[in-house]
Amino acid sequence: MEPAKNTNLSNHLKNESKNGQDLSANVFQSSGVGVHEREEISKAFQETYRAQEEDNRLALSRPYLVNKINYINFFDRTISLKFSHVKYHRTLTLDLKPQPCQGDRLDFKWSPESRTFKKLQPYQLNSLVINDGNMLIHFEAELLSVNKYGLSLQLPETCYQFSNRKMSRHTGRLVDAQVIQSSSIF
Repeated sequence: MEPAKNTNLSNHLKNESKNGQDLSANVFQSSGVGVHEREEISKAFQETYRAQEEDNRLALSRPYLVNKINYINFFDRTISLKFSHVKYHRTLTLDLKPQPCQGDRLDFKWSPESRTFKKLQPYQLNSLVINDGNMLIHFEAELLSVNKYGLSLQLPETCYQFSNRKMSRHTGRLVDAQVIQSSSIF
């Protein structure tokens, strides 16, 4: 007996996203769905995904966050800082090493040869992400200062941990890739 086919489009989108397939290419191109309908379906899918994310998140306190940051500092790991351009719809992600943290202030120092300070002028800080392999800790912090030596942030009272992965991610080695951003090839 053949299993029943999934006729609900949102369920199909969920199943395809779990399999890692391209949703728009597989579903919309062959279905004859118009642009307006695509936007509505996309909005519904995003709302469903956000609701699932909120169910899978755990609120963490500032002391826990400070402890995690100090752990990252001790093992010489990085925290991802997400910036968005003030005028254009571009994002910038920097992986920086935190300084030892105490209380509610978090400091990062630029490397001596870095010119990152000048590049950040048209950007604003959105959020920070700590990737632990199986889980992500996401938080928004207030930018206190940025100068040629580094940047300082005010840590929030709470942050959120998302644990959707069943296995840890590992860095790939010996993988050739071509990256294109804003018509520039890297």
